[in-house]
Order: sequence, then C-alpha cells, then structure tokens
Amino acid sequence: EDFLYVSGMTKSRIARVSKKNPMRQTVFTFKEPPSSMKDKGLPIGKAEPHTLKFANVEVKEESEKGILWVGLENWGIIVSLHMPTIMEKYDAKIDATGDNIKEPQDVILQPEDYGTVLDVRIHGGEGSTPIPINTRPHGFCFDAKYEQVYFTGKLTNTVGRIKLDGTSLQHFMIPTLGAIPIYVALGPDDNVWGTCLNTGFIFRCTTGDTPTVIEIPIDEFGASRRPIAIVADPRPKNKKDPNSRNMQFMWFSTEGGHSICRLDTKQFEKQWASQNKDGNKESYCVCSSGCQWLFNKGAFHRRPDIITEFPVPKMNHNMKLGGLAVSKKGEIWTQSYMGENKEGLSDYIIKLNFNVHYPTNTHDASRKKLGSSVTGMTGLPIDFYELPTKNTILHRISCDPDDQVWFTELAADRIGTIHIGPKEDSSKRKQESEMTENPEQKKQKQESSCCD
Repeated sequence: EDFLYVSGMTKSRIARVSKKNPMRQTVFTFKEPPSSMKDKGLPIGKAEPHTLKFANVEVKEESEKGILWVGLENWGIIVSLHMPTIMEKYDAKIDATGDNIKEPQDVILQPEDYGTVLDVRIHGGEGSTPIPINTRPHGFCFDAKYEQVYFTGKLTNTVGRIKLDGTSLQHFMIPTLGAIPIYVALGPDDNVWGTCLNTGFIFRCTTGDTPTVIEIPIDEFGASRRPIAIVADPRPKNKKDPNSRNMQFMWFSTEGGHSICRLDTKQFEKQWASQNKDGNKESYCVCSSGCQWLFNKGAFHRRPDIITEFPVPKMNHNMKLGGLAVSKKGEIWTQSYMGENKEGLSDYIIKLNFNVHYPTNTHDASRKKLGSSVTGMTGLPIDFYELPTKNTILHRISCDPDDQVWFTELAADRIGTIHIGPKEDSSKRKQESEMTENPEQKKQKQESSCCD
C-alpha cells in the first residue's frame, strides 16, 4: 500500500513509485524472455509490459504475498514477480518515505527472476503451424477464487483463460470480427466483463465449466462509442458489512462518446434468460486449429434499462475520455483530454459525484426513440481539475486503498495525483471570499489543487 506500480510499454519497463515521495522510483526492465520458452518459439522484440495486477483475494501463504502479475503484450505471456525477493536480490530498498535509496535505481530483470510464466499464445493442434500466434494480452483479471487468469486477445479477437499453474489454456472467440477486445474486469456476478474498442460492444464471458461469450451493444451508434476502461462497482451491497459485494453494477468509459456508462448485470441476466428461454443458441467452433472456442450465434437485443449512458461535459469540442475509476464512496473519476491538441488547450481530471446525486432525467428524444438510454446530468455535482501539463494523452486512472486518485499521462511520461484541500467551515469567510475573488483567482485556485 506504500507504493505504486506503473508500466512503461515502449521501454519494456515497470516502475515502483513511492506514494509519499513519487520522485523516488525503482525501474525494472524486461530484457530477455523466460528460458522456458526456448522450445516453444521465442518471442521477438521488446516485452511491452501493459497491465499490472496483484491478487484480488487475501493470500495466506507468505510466499504468495507481494506477487505482482505483469502482462507482457509483445511476448504473449503473463508473468509473476515476487517483489520482496527481487527487491532483496538487487538491494533496491526504498522505504515508504523514499529514504535509503541508492541511485540510480535501474534493475535489469533476468529470466530467473520470473516466477510463474503463463504462455497465453495460441498453439495450434497437430498438423498446424509450429509457430504460436501471439494473442497480445492487453488486459487481464483473476476469477473470484484467484485460480484462473482471464485475458483479452487484442490481436486474435478472443478472450482466454488459463490456470495460475499454467495449465488448461483456453481461447474463446468474440463473435464479431475486428472487435479489438482490450480491458476485462471481474464482475459482481463473478463473470468477466470486457470492452471491445473497435465495435463499440461490451462482452460478458461466463466463468463456469463451459464459458460463453456474449456481446452487448452500447447503443445504436455502435463503433463510434469506443469503450475503454471497465470496472466493477466497489461499494458494498450492505452498508453495515463493508466486505459484502455490490451484486449489480459495472461501470465503463467511452472514448468517442465522451461518456460514463453503467451496466446493470441483474437486468442483463433477466433479459438474457428471457431471450433464450426457448433453447440454447450456443455453438462450438469447428475450425482446424484445435481450439475450444465457444460462442453465441444469436444476437442480443438490449433493452434501454441495461446500460445507462451519462454524457460527460466537454471543455472543448474534440476532447476524448480516457480511463475510469470508482472510489469506495461511489465517486466516478475519469480523464478528459484533447485528442489533437494543436492549440495547447488544457486536459482535465473529472469527478462525478454519484455518491451525492444520481440523475434520473433523460434527454435527447431522437436517441430515446431508437432504444438508447441516455441520462442527463442535471443536478449531478461535477468537479473539473485542470492539469498544469498540456498534451498529456491521459490513459489510466485508479484509486488506491485510501481512495487517493492516481493517473498516467501517456504522452508526457508522467504520473499524477489529486490533492484536495479541506473545505472551509465558516460560511462567513466563504461569502467574503466569493465577494473578493475575481474569475482569474478562482481559476488559479482550481489549478493549484491538482499536481502532476
């Protein structure tokens, strides 16, 4: 909880960053692929680490604590790193305050530093090509029991799973070709939910013995939405029991739509059961590669109450939306940035206070007639935090265990966080401030609350 881990894809590095002093960092470089892959067709080129994950359950064995899982997209593998052992081996010791650092902290990882190596490439059956096909695992997550990894095949239009011991590798086809599945997350229903960047679909992959993949359209505008990040609602189902899970909602962001969407998993399940009550429409793939793809042939006709879309106000017309994070309080954090920023205009971190107010009014009659549920933002408190750096290309955002917000700036090669000062208790001082503060002072005050 004292450190952040950030992936640097183009340099094949990950960084361990002190939260109390972010300038104190240890960088780990992936230079050589695991030796266990020598007889399986060695990957070519850089590792390109992308998604990073720790266990989603409390691990009891001491040897399992501190294990970081890293998706190496260009090598087609997911590896585990036991960080306590690695830090001890390379004497890269940084405490939470950033003291006792031996600079420069740049560690070249060796093949023996990798713990478990999960090869998630597609290996053909007898008579097929001996060279494995790289799925390019862009995103991954664990199942509810921390027994399997589910991952997206960005290159192969698949979602796959593999046991943590490296056995039982399976690939499942996304029904629509060219979908470009990117992110996945474990849902409140214990199924895996993901986003398809190119088709504008959300997909669900069940986690039972015979997984099936179902696509869900966001709305009638399809591919223009470009869904990005997807997360489960972290708020407890029972307020008196903080460990109880919310059994209903997934949230995701859309880059093209510049919107935040809420997916109701219970409503989806009801409609899916009703639509398929007359028979099972699932089918196994019959290709010659020896895969075990299982997919659904029937289209899913979504009702408007399954996905609710909340358009996020734009500061400029060509802004895009980046990642998404949900705090334990129910606040939605997202990123709005200029796609082609030739004018040097500002980018923003945005907080949507769904914990204070949930808008219910709908608008845009043309969309509503076409079966889309688009909800207006009237009454919803929205906070904009202007970034001091321009041309950031905001990419990822997350809340740490203390609900502190952290985000990445892809083009600027920076990480950032939000520091919000205490609210003024005196109504009198607030009135005096409003009377004396000019618009420029207010803007400066807002800018100073964000540091990247």
